[in-house]
Amino acid sequence: MFLENVPWQSYVWLLVRIFVAEVIGSGIFVLPGILISTPTQYEPLVKGIAMGGGLYVAIWITYPTSGAHINPIISLVAFLFRNIKLQHLVFYWIAQLIGALLSTLIGLSIVPSGGNETFRGMTFPHPEVSERQAFLVETFTTSVLVIVYLATIDLRRPENWGLNTGLNMALPLMFTVIGNAIVAVIDITVSQYPS
Repeated sequence: MFLENVPWQSYVWLLVRIFVAEVIGSGIFVLPGILISTPTQYEPLVKGIAMGGGLYVAIWITYPTSGAHINPIISLVAFLFRNIKLQHLVFYWIAQLIGALLSTLIGLSIVPSGGNETFRGMTFPHPEVSERQAFLVETFTTSVLVIVYLATIDLRRPENWGLNTGLNMALPLMFTVIGNAIVAVIDITVSQYPS
């Protein structure tokens, strides 16, 4: 079902709700990456758990309203699989960008700046990592996220493995984000947005 199949007042109200849900969801997901910046040996684990937990909460909040895309690649996959139209894809992306920017501004205003905080939240490869290696890890982690997302929305799966509740979608995606964040930060990049 496409969103245009509802009366225009309901359609506009639904778009507003989807927009707000995606702003909130994206913001909740990105905020831990901005707030956690103390470089320690445990940072990848802490950041992974925080971002995975943030994603879980964001999905739990936004799934009934917007489908909990939260990440632009998930919206792109939804478009490519014809679950949303092009104008809705752009709409989702704008909401997600605004949510990420707002949470970045909030995070930067909360955390006191230090001498080494110039690039807080920005993704840079470690000096010993080539651009090719960083690209491959980013491609791998994003592919894993997309595969897990597609598996959660596959209607041909047995009912007990399918997406009959938001919880069934949130758990695998949460663990995927935790794993991706740990792999990306430990092996290749200091990344605040693992996919």
